[in-house]
Amino acid sequence: MGKFKNGFLTGPVGPVSYRKDGNNQIVQSRPGKGNTNMSEVTMEFASSFSIASALGSNIRECFQKSINGCYEGKIVNQLNGLLNTIVTQCRDVKTQKLSYDEYSFKKLAGFEFNKTSPLLKQIGFEVQTQLVSGQLKVTVPRIKLPLQLKFPVGANRCELCFSLGIMRLEEGYRLQYPELKSIAVLKNQLEIEETVFSFNVPEGCLYILSLGLRYTTQRGNIETLFNDKTFNPVGILEAYLAPGTYSGEDGLEWIDMPYVKIN
Repeated sequence: MGKFKNGFLTGPVGPVSYRKDGNNQIVQSRPGKGNTNMSEVTMEFASSFSIASALGSNIRECFQKSINGCYEGKIVNQLNGLLNTIVTQCRDVKTQKLSYDEYSFKKLAGFEFNKTSPLLKQIGFEVQTQLVSGQLKVTVPRIKLPLQLKFPVGANRCELCFSLGIMRLEEGYRLQYPELKSIAVLKNQLEIEETVFSFNVPEGCLYILSLGLRYTTQRGNIETLFNDKTFNPVGILEAYLAPGTYSGEDGLEWIDMPYVKIN
């Protein structure tokens, strides 16, 4: 039975076996007696990790502006491992075909891109979302400072950066550039009023909403970025597959996601 530890899968899972090689995840067919060939079912199992790795790469690219290269090396494997679990659970036991539903990717909610500076340790408020008729309504409640938004010593401005990545899993495409919204907060403010905004989400698409905190130090007209590799709070707030079928009539810019297409 396979085990998931420190971002890596190890041991047998179905007809394949996982092992750790340095900072890499290795998947291979399980040895059998005599000469055995990799069956179609075995290849389906093996392909789960390929799909998960491709999804992980595209998710990181979606949010690269927020992540900005400031993440731990283990994060790549942890995200891929989580996605591999999701993809494997979405395979039909008999046919091994993939089928996602609205809540297949809900486990992504709460994923942190920088474990040394968790987003949830910096904020004390909860973002509310509601998807209605292709519109994702995002409500950021009133924020009281410094109780509900912490500032590190040396920073006096924070930008709450919301990013929405959108993927068409059936065809293997994603939105080239994520939709962005931001809220600027100064350290000396007592509170921030409730803020409501919305994103367009096509039917049949997976959306992933992230929040990153971009701290800066302002002195006069000079602004210096405070975030670095050890301090860069960014996390996934929600992942949901919008009901319906993609119509192809949105005028958006899509790019290919190799190895992700399921049809």
